[in-house]
Order: sequence, then structure tokens, then C-alpha cells
Amino acid sequence: MLLQNFKHSVNSLKRNKLFSILNISGLAIGFSVVTIIVLFLVTEYSKDKNIPGHKNIYRLYDVKERSIAMDFKLNDKLKEQFPEIEKACAVRTFFGFDMPFATEKNYINEHKAFLTTNSFFDLFDIQVVKSLAKEPLPDYGSAVITESLAARLFPGEEALGGKMNIFGYTDVIVSAIVRDFSDKSLNCNIILHGENPKFKNWGQQGDVNIASQFIALKSSADVSSFVVKMNKLLIELNPKANPVAIQKLDDIYLNSSGMKYNCNDAGNKKMLIVFFTISIMILLLSVMNNFNYTLSLQYGNLKEIGVRKTSGAGTVHLLKLFLTDSALKGFLSFSASILLTFLLLPLTTDLFQRKLDFTSVIRPEFLLPGFLITCFVIILNSVASIYVLTKFDINTFLTGGKSKNLRHPVRSTITVFQLAISVTLLISMIIISKQIAFVKHSDIGFKKEQLVRINLPIMPLEEKARAFKSKINQLSFVESSSLSNGVPGMINYTGSSNIGKNDVEFNDFTISELLVDADFIKTMGIKLKEGREFRTGEGEKVCIINETAYKKYGWHDIEGKKFNGWGNLDVVGVSYDFNISSLHTLPVPVCLIFGDKMNDYAQISIRLQKGDVPNMLGEIQKEWQSMFSPMPFVFTFYDEFFNGLYSKEEKTGSILSLFSILAFLITCLGILGVTFQNCINRTKEVGIRKVNGAKTADLLELLNRDYVIQAVIAVVVATPSAYFIMDKWLQSFAYRTSQSWWIYATAIIITLVVVIGAVSLQTWQTARMNPVRALRYE
Repeated sequence: MLLQNFKHSVNSLKRNKLFSILNISGLAIGFSVVTIIVLFLVTEYSKDKNIPGHKNIYRLYDVKERSIAMDFKLNDKLKEQFPEIEKACAVRTFFGFDMPFATEKNYINEHKAFLTTNSFFDLFDIQVVKSLAKEPLPDYGSAVITESLAARLFPGEEALGGKMNIFGYTDVIVSAIVRDFSDKSLNCNIILHGENPKFKNWGQQGDVNIASQFIALKSSADVSSFVVKMNKLLIELNPKANPVAIQKLDDIYLNSSGMKYNCNDAGNKKMLIVFFTISIMILLLSVMNNFNYTLSLQYGNLKEIGVRKTSGAGTVHLLKLFLTDSALKGFLSFSASILLTFLLLPLTTDLFQRKLDFTSVIRPEFLLPGFLITCFVIILNSVASIYVLTKFDINTFLTGGKSKNLRHPVRSTITVFQLAISVTLLISMIIISKQIAFVKHSDIGFKKEQLVRINLPIMPLEEKARAFKSKINQLSFVESSSLSNGVPGMINYTGSSNIGKNDVEFNDFTISELLVDADFIKTMGIKLKEGREFRTGEGEKVCIINETAYKKYGWHDIEGKKFNGWGNLDVVGVSYDFNISSLHTLPVPVCLIFGDKMNDYAQISIRLQKGDVPNMLGEIQKEWQSMFSPMPFVFTFYDEFFNGLYSKEEKTGSILSLFSILAFLITCLGILGVTFQNCINRTKEVGIRKVNGAKTADLLELLNRDYVIQAVIAVVVATPSAYFIMDKWLQSFAYRTSQSWWIYATAIIITLVVVIGAVSLQTWQTARMNPVRALRYE
């Protein structure tokens, strides 16, 4: 019996080839997309969970400031005072700008480097491949690099023991090579000794070298009691210290939003929730499609059901037949989805910015849920068949009566739900694209076009930096240039608004500080609201604050006002606000400190005229090589840099666009398949109407009307849902676009056009059919 049912199911697939292809491919696409998304989600949520003892590892952070910036030396004091601490390490981090590392034959630029001690390797289970000594960092002049960096920096030669120059500032020796640890949230390619005196001033604020503090508590430790005792010690060391809390290593990757000085990679938890929601939606669409297909097919097979029942087939026999039919289609879809996932997975690397491993897909923890979902689909389809069977009237069939089941509310509800999901995704896709375009083209308070930034070698002699600027200004295509330490998008100093101030005007808040020369305002295109620009000869005496800082102080004018963060600096001007970060946040207080006599300029900003930019950059490179060779010439356009701040949103938009298209494809496949079966079921009706004089246009209206109504209902349901979801998403931006009416109008038009187009492909053929073909067997 089972073999006979299986043969019947195979013949049914062959008999309804188009219908079967649409049915199986729709479910396979859905399964494959969901598998890829879930694989990505598992990868994200598994970050740092491969580190031994990860559940007992914590990071300290300042509760009030929501900052991980701690004194580098605090690490030793904690280990001395608290026996609960099993391991600990401090990590100083430098990132946010390109750092040149050079050998005698090669150089590269890295975006991040760690300064730490040997305890780092033990705490985070960093695998040492080879080493010159027992410890990875045997002395202050040593450096540890990853295998990938060794291959890039020392191609074709032994990296161990090799000499590297950093920033054109100092040399270090490669003392160890470790495996890449990009699977951890705390990762980089180069690790330097954090106690090296030459690095003492890097990242220093006052007398403090700021660092992240990580501790591993013993499993027997009382965490709450430890935090209380730790804060008591910190208050003893510094009565003004803010309360400190600890954050589990497991939570850092997805729960570090807004954390200042965060040196760990940060995932986007909201984005993961969006992806999870999308995967559920696509899974529902696929399952509902399959259910709808089965429902439509069984209505088309009423004659077969009638013949079998009149031939003595019982309900159990029919149910076994339905179950075999559903199982064959379900497992074909499941198998096809695994093959499709294998083919698509390499294409997702750029999309998700990480490589997903196919071997994870064929592990039991992935195959078992997929198998169970397939079984659920099989059971659900069997329920659809049972539903049709309960509606079947054998008397009507035997007497040739007319079926009363011309409309099927279950099938219609499913179609409406599918379309509503697709419309919601479509509206979301358009709004995200509009928001990204909005922030990219918004006024950020300075002219970022035709503006180039070049990072200078660390601590160059003042004369050398000025000489380079002088040569650059002599180039005919350079409008102006400016030396600074800190630029928009790269702030090297922050401090208090009034350090040491105790009078009635005291108003303490954090302020970002940029050390600039006299041409900074002009080069950046920043406009002054009040006061004047800097004058030659008054370096280290004056400053300009932005409008936000001015309001924070509560001043009514700047006459006689002082900024005490760098000494008693006269405030000579107030600039309009300009963004130093993305438009996710409102402008923050900023102080431009005139550093005319400073000798630690870190960047030069160059404003170019319009023209042949590659040729201009080539001329600038020649001057660079004559001054700073062999340091690499690396430049960044400000507009490209600030556009890059929205890369996560762009990736989200790209992924959402892809999934929206897939959702629409799955929905259209479902509607097309149901329409195909519906047209077959109504072939006799169409023939009779044509014989009675019905026109093709009338028949198209008859066959399409239900789907158009369903599309309209779906739009009505999806519109408020999409508005609510996108309103929540837009709140993550301080500057946001409006949800314009045309977005919803566009989504409605696209939905109606797609639905009507998909349906009309099949109904047009049915409406034009020769009535003789429809009625010749009746």
C-alpha cells in the first residue's frame, strides 16, 4: 500500500509539473533563506562563547559615564587586593585611524592595535603558533602579530624575529605569531607591550593611560559582594570616582551600544532582531504558500476523491494517500533547500561581512530543527487535505450537483497575510533607503566635499609638519590646508569643561577637544556665529567653542570668558555646530584649541579645487615621499569617511531589500500557483460564460477580482504596522527623514501591479481559451 501511494504521489508530481515546481521551489527557497539567516544569528550570538571560562570573565565600566575607560595601572591593584580574581588584564586600544607598520621591504596599514601584557593571552585563550621566548611579550620592544598579518607584512619570508617600524616613531621585534582571533569580540592583528615607556603618552588623559579592564573571577566568588568591595577600594583611591559595575564577556558584543571607548567589536542587537523577525516572516510565507498550494490542489482533485470514495476508499486510506503526497513534496523541498544553501552561502560573505560555514548546516543541531519543521509542514498539509475531505459531499458528487465551496476563506486569509508581510517589508526597505540618503546628504556643519585627510607620522617635529604644509600650499590646486590633532570623525582628546573651576560659573560637562592651527576654520569650512578666528602669535592662549558648548555653559556672551580645560584659554569665538560623528547623535560640545606652538600635530586636512583628483593626489604623494619616506601615503576623503559611518544601516538596507524581494517572490509564486489551480478548477465555468457571450475583459475581472480585493486588504493591514515599525527604527537617528505619503503610495502601486501582473499571466490564457476545449468532455 505504501509503495502504491508513493507511486501515485510521483505520478501526481509529473501530472502537475508547473504546480509542483512552484510548490517545491517556494518552500525550498524559504527554508534556504531561513537557514542562512539562522546560521548568521547563531554566529553572532556565539561570539566569545568559545573562550574557556567565558562565563566568569567580566569587563569593568563606569556606570555614570557609561565608559570602559579605566586607569591602566588599576589592573595590578585589583589583583593584589582581591583573591576572588583568578586572572586579569588591561588593554589599551588605538583605533579609528590608519596606523602604518613598515618593514625593510613592505608596509601596510592597520586600523587597530592593542597595548597590553602577557596575561591577555592566557585570559582570552589566544593560541601562540611560534614564539622567540616563553612569554609572547618578553620585553618592552616586542610585538605579537597574527598569522594573517605576518603573511601580509612579511610575504615569502620568516616573520618571527623580524623588525617593524610603527608610525615612523619606533622599532619593535616580532616576538611571537598567534592564530587569528577574529572570532572573538576583542580582536586585532598586532599586540604591543602596554608598559613600553615609548607608548606612555598614547591615549593619555592627564596622568592616566585609559584602558579596558578585564577580570576572570573564580567560580566560587560572590559577584555582588565583589562589586561592592571593589567600589569601596576605588573610592579610597579616588574619592571622586564614579560607581563601577561589571559586564559579562558574553554580553559585551551585543550590549555595548553607546559605551565610550569600547575596544571590543560591537554587534547590532536590533539588527539581529530584525533578521530574526524576517526569517520568521519568510518561513511563515513559505509554509503558508505550501499550505495554500495543497488546499488548491485538493479542491482541484475533488473528482479523484469522489471516484476513490465511490470505489470503496475509506477516510484512513485517503489520509495515508494525502500524507504520502505531502511527505514527498516536503522532503524534496528540504533536500533542495540544503543544496540551495550550499550554492548561496559563498555569496553571503560580503552581505553579512563574515564567512558562514556550510558544515554547520549539516550538523545535527541544524538538521534536526529543519527535519521537524518539514514534518510540521507535512502534518499541516495533511490537515489541509482533511479540511477538503470534511467539506466533500459524496451526494453532490454522485448527483452532479454544484459545489457550494466557490470561495475559500482560509485560503483567502492566508493570501492576505502573505501580501501584508510583503508590503511591510517593501515599505521598510524604501524608508531605510530614504533615511540613509537623507543622512548622507545632510549638512553636517562643515564642507566635507573635496576635503582630504592625511594622518601624519606620530609626533613629527613641528618644523617638519609645517614644512610639509608649506609645500602642500604651494600646489596650485590646493585652496588651503590645516594641521591639527583631532578632526571631525577622529577625536583624540576629551576632557571636562571646567577642570579646577570652583566659582559660581562652574558647569562641568564632557567636551571634545581639537588642537588646531590658524587655518582650521577656513579649511574645514566651519562658520562662526559669534566672535573671531584665530590670530598668528596667540597660540596656546585662545580657543573657539561650538554652539552646543556655548549653550551648555549658559553664557549670554563670550566677553571675558575662559576655558579651563587646557589652562586659562580666552574664548574668542563661537562656531555653528558641526558634527564630529554620525547623525545618529546630536552635536556634542566641542572646543577648538589654537595650538600654534604645539608640536604634536597628528593630521593634515587639505581642501582641493575641483578637477583631476587622481593627478592632484599624485602630486601630494610626491611631496609626502620627499618628506616622510618610507612611511606610506594614506589619505581619506571626509565625505567617504562620513558616508562609511552608515555602513551598518546600508548593509541592513541591502539585506532587507534582498529579503523583501525574496518575500515578494515567494508570495508571487504562491499566488501564481493558486491562480493556476483556480483557473483549472474554473475552466468549465469560463467555457459556459464564453458560450453565453462573456467577453475576455469580463472574465479577467471575474478571475482577478478576489486577488485585487485581497491585495487591498493586505495594504490596509500592513500600512499602520509598517509605520509603527519604521517609526521605532528612525528613533535611533537624531536627524531623521519623514515617512512621506509617496512611500506608502509606491508600495501600494507596486503591490497591486505585481499581484495583478502575476495573476493575469495565467487568467489571460484561461479567459482566451476556446470554450469547446473546456466543455467537450462534459
